[in-house]
Amino acid sequence: MINIILGTNKEDFMKKILTALSLAAFLTLSFASTIFAEDQKENPPPQDIVTDLLYLRPQGILQTVIGAATFVISFPVTKAFKKTTEAEDFLVKEPIYFTFQRPLGAL
Repeated sequence: MINIILGTNKEDFMKKILTALSLAAFLTLSFASTIFAEDQKENPPPQDIVTDLLYLRPQGILQTVIGAATFVISFPVTKAFKKTTEAEDFLVKEPIYFTFQRPLGAL
């Protein structure tokens, strides 16, 4: 039973671990913009600025890259269903705004 789950060698096991970690990172990053979305503050507290700069912006960069790659991969399907605008907004434009255009500290 364990050999079925883990595979027969270390390479198969590492591929499964890498796949699981990649999926977990993608799911975490795909919801980051909605979890931390709030109204813009005029004078954000310093801890919000530090959190944004050191944690959320790098996470947003990863979300942008993964979202763009997902958009490119899913383009034929979204084109067939005429949903490219919605996919582009969700996978590309929202992460770009969250990462590069939002004011620093506006969680």
